[in-house]
Amino acid sequence: MKNTLLLFVMVLFSIEQTFSCTNIMVTKGASADSATYLVYLNDGEWLYHLNLTPVADHKLTDSLEYSSLSGKKFKIRQVAHTYAIVGFQINGHQLAIGESTFTGRTELWDKDKPLKYWDLMRLALLRAKTARQAIKVITNLVETYGYGSEGESFSIADPGGMAFGNGRNGRTRRSRLDCSPCTRRNDNCPC
Repeated sequence: MKNTLLLFVMVLFSIEQTFSCTNIMVTKGASADSATYLVYLNDGEWLYHLNLTPVADHKLTDSLEYSSLSGKKFKIRQVAHTYAIVGFQINGHQLAIGESTFTGRTELWDKDKPLKYWDLMRLALLRAKTARQAIKVITNLVETYGYGSEGESFSIADPGGMAFGNGRNGRTRRSRLDCSPCTRRNDNCPC
């Protein structure tokens, strides 16, 4: 098994040098210790900082300011309580999020909308305890404020399971999530 995994990794990295993020997802049913694993490999050097964002309480009148790629400013409603984040990928409740860019059709990329994929990832980690809650946070933010980034696939994991969501660039629609590749249908599936 270890030789097969090593061979797979060697072939994966020797085919062609690419500049894209990659997620490796291991479900409870596939891991020896029945744990969920999400490995997020990011090609952006700006993400490799292990910062701690502490738990915080906010006034309901607080807002966050975001700018679109075209320079328009937007205020996003703040929530009353946010959770701690370690780095950029996981929060204090073991909710982890990764992404893979597929770019999509550039004419669908709305540069006048405020929230980019990294904003959605961070806001979901700040506001959600579970994969199911993170999906709702991301979907509600996109429906309310719009999505201003290229096409992304999000991988979202918590101790109970994981989900893989394909989003479309420039579209404000509910993401379709498919649990079938990640876990057997059971009560722990986040979809």
